[in-house]
Amino acid sequence: MPRRASRDSAPVANRSEVLWERAKVVVQTLSMKTFEESMSKAQAALREHDMRRLVEIYQTALEVESRLLEEIDSALDEGPLAGARTELAVDDQVAAKVASHGLWILARVVGLVGPDDVEVEDVDDDNLRRFKVKRTDVLLLPKTAAEIAAARATYKPPNVVFAMYPETTSFYKAQVVAPAHISSSGDDACLVRFADDEDDDGNVPARPIPLRFIAQLPVAI
Repeated sequence: MPRRASRDSAPVANRSEVLWERAKVVVQTLSMKTFEESMSKAQAALREHDMRRLVEIYQTALEVESRLLEEIDSALDEGPLAGARTELAVDDQVAAKVASHGLWILARVVGLVGPDDVEVEDVDDDNLRRFKVKRTDVLLLPKTAAEIAAARATYKPPNVVFAMYPETTSFYKAQVVAPAHISSSGDDACLVRFADDEDDDGNVPARPIPLRFIAQLPVAI
């Protein structure tokens, strides 16, 4: 493993703002669906001259949108990993996107270059090749006992996560299929199924992945 380095820190980019913008798009889409359904029902109510029913349909549509917004806002306020660290530091182990075609690898932070850039090194490269990447292309991995505990409480079925594929240092999208447990190697691990991981019979195996090699899904893969 790479030698230890002195610690430094920098603020993490505000992921919640990005998630909130995406959540609003979802709400708008659902609201449009609700609107279309409500219009169909409203037209029927108008044909039947049922004004009371028309008012009820209108109120229901408003309540649905409001409830969606409140639930998403509450979820974002709580944070996906409540209690986990919110800062990057030199020597942190991370998943980093180091290629234009979207390859995410296990890396170590070796430098913090201003608020937006991070220098990382490939832990699987004999020459410890280094890359300068955007902060948004770096995912912090659990390390401390508190972080592992937060991951254990968060990564449950049917959550979709970013996990390191067994016997590689590459990260891929996967779905949690069983809660965290102590694996045969003594690690806290989750059983996950990776996307596009079918065997010759078309089955997707459930693979145990240590929590220290599982991250939140990137905003964009």
